[in-house]
Amino acid sequence: MPLTSGGHNVRTSRTRRHYLCRRPVPPRRRADLVEASHFDVGTAYAAINRFRLDDLRPHIYRTRDGGRTWQHITAGMPEGGIVNAVREDPVRRGLLFAGTEQAVYVSFDDGESWQSLRLNMPATSIRDLVVKMNPRVKTPPEALRAQLDRSLEVVEDLARSAEALPRVKKARARAPEGPKAQELAAQEARLSALNGRLATVYAILQDVDAAPTPAAVQAARELRQELAAAIAAAAP
Repeated sequence: MPLTSGGHNVRTSRTRRHYLCRRPVPPRRRADLVEASHFDVGTAYAAINRFRLDDLRPHIYRTRDGGRTWQHITAGMPEGGIVNAVREDPVRRGLLFAGTEQAVYVSFDDGESWQSLRLNMPATSIRDLVVKMNPRVKTPPEALRAQLDRSLEVVEDLARSAEALPRVKKARARAPEGPKAQELAAQEARLSALNGRLATVYAILQDVDAAPTPAAVQAARELRQELAAAIAAAAP
């Protein structure tokens, strides 16, 4: 469906919702997909493809006022990541997925920043995405949201630990033998142990599709506090 700099009305196929597109994007761009929000009647996301104009940059636009204004939201996406599709998670507000010519990207903050979900997946053109609940999962959405939120916190802690550990290892390798080297060795061992414990808590959270147990929540909180103290102690 064309999405130009005029005053066109665009209708999404899923909800038949109309958005008035007043100068949302520069001329001669085409919206291959417009995704209406599951949570807000005035919010939508548009995947823009300018491949035929030799523009290989990623383009995703978001409106929160029914199409009157649009914001370009592709921070974190590399050059050459032509976007074919953008979809919103039906359970978690602000969780978006985008399909590009190379990989799938995810945003946890309503498109403000993106990160790749490619992992070891080969470069593949993603033309569309479907985000839906597994029909075999009977867990209420609220419980799944609690599981996801807690799991994301643990993933953030794992990332912080993974960032701090190489720094401590490098400092220990440079330190001469003595008390300082022993202190750095103890910090390295502490961070490595915390990393393992965080991975265990994450596995427990992901083991079943259910809200995290009070014990798992408490363990995650204690580990977050321990990690913060360990990183503070390892700061240069």
